[in-house]
Amino acid sequence: MSEISFDKSNPAFHEGAWEVFLNSGCPPILAYQAAQVIGRDNPYAENFGRTEKDQNIINKTLSYLQVKEI
Repeated sequence: MSEISFDKSNPAFHEGAWEVFLNSGCPPILAYQAAQVIGRDNPYAENFGRTEKDQNIINKTLSYLQVKEI
């Protein structure tokens, strides 16, 4: 992906999440999808306002975010 474009709901969260996922070894397409979900999160809504599909995307990223043993 050469040019990444996130929706405008919270670009700082999108970009920060994107970098964290990529640096954790997450595949770019999954990292992009997860960053989109995080950027839309609403801290005042139940489950951050995530749909079941959104939560499934986040669940797929969790293994990449776990601390690896040294």
